[in-house]
Formats: sequence, structure tokens, C-alpha cells
Amino acid sequence: MNSKTRNSLISLIGAKGELRSIIQKNAKACFDELEVVLNNIVSNYNSKLKDSKAHLSVERPSERIYKLIVDDDTLIFSLQSGVCAFDREHDAWKTQYVVENNARVYVGVINVYDFLTDTFKYEREEDAGYMIARIFVNMDNHFFVEGKRQRGMGVANFGTLEMSRDNMLKIVETAVKYAVEFDALVPPYEQVMLSDYAHMYLEIEKSKTCSSKRLGFQFRADDVK
Repeated sequence: MNSKTRNSLISLIGAKGELRSIIQKNAKACFDELEVVLNNIVSNYNSKLKDSKAHLSVERPSERIYKLIVDDDTLIFSLQSGVCAFDREHDAWKTQYVVENNARVYVGVINVYDFLTDTFKYEREEDAGYMIARIFVNMDNHFFVEGKRQRGMGVANFGTLEMSRDNMLKIVETAVKYAVEFDALVPPYEQVMLSDYAHMYLEIEKSKTCSSKRLGFQFRADDVK
């Protein structure tokens, strides 16, 4: 490798390192703001649910995880480590915002999952959780959301939306509303009519049977734009 090529490589490494540092800082700030939003939601909602058996709570089991417990539902907010870029087929590349500066396609990611609260209560490792939203934040602190019912927050608005407490509140409340309305369904009889001894023994001993909010649920692309 000649000196010109080597210097070019060194510059590229330095530039990408700086870019990733900025994005990680923005994503971390966004995640920290999420804690404030979650605590505010818990406080405000619980004050209006005094006469109800339902209540909300928030936990932070690790540095990159928040749990928002909404009665029978538990929403997991997970800050992904590192920085990602969208593949060339993603609609983000088609926005004028990214065309003007390709570095804007690099993002930090917060994933949002919906689980049954009993999954954690009874430590049912076989239970399924469903991704209901993904929040992408870039170097400009601009964001968009792929997720259930996150209207007005999609990739078409990338470059016009800046992360703020109000926008985070909208994202979280939309996710909560979807999770609460996404009811657990009884599986078809044909799928549960047979049970082997080992499975029944575990059910008796540990009260752990594989369950989820719905069988056959699919996170369809036409639901997330």
C-alpha cells in the first residue's frame, strides 16, 4: 500500500470513528430521555388509575434495557450497541435528506418489544415477544420510526423530525396503545390437543407453558412504514 492510499485509509477510519461517536452519543441521550418519558407516563397514568386494579411501573434491569409494565403487558425498550447503516434497498436512501449526505443513513437503534407480563413473572423462557417498533436516530439527531401505527413518524419524514421529549412521548404512547389492544388469543384446538408426558410434567412442576399474545403473528412490512 502506497503512502497516499494509506493516508486515505487513515482519514476514512478517523472520519467513521468520529461519525459513530456522534451517533452513539445521540442515541444514548435519546435513551436517557426515554427514562424521563417512561417515569412521567407511569406517574400520570397511575394517578388516574387509583380506583383500578391496573397499574404501571418502570424498571431498568440493565444499562441498555427499560421495562415498562402495563398491567398484563411488558414493553421492553432496548438500546442496540453500535451503529448501523441501512442496506441500499431501504427507502431511507431514496429520501432527498440522505441523497444530500450519505452519512445520514448511519443510525443508532432502539428496539421496542411487547411481552406478556407473566413471561417475566414465571420466567417462561419459551414465550415469544413481538417487535412493535424500531426507533432510528442519526448524527443530526433526526429520527424516524418503523412500527405498528407509528403514523407520521415513518421514513418519509426522515430529516424533518428531530428527537424531543414530546416526540418520544408520542412514540411510547402509540406503542403502549398497540400493545394493550393486541390481545392474547386462545390457540386453535388442533394445535394443543396433544401433549407429551415431559411437557405436562414441566407444566405441573413449574407452571411454565409456552405462550404468546398470538400464534402466527407476523410483523408485516406494510404495517411499519
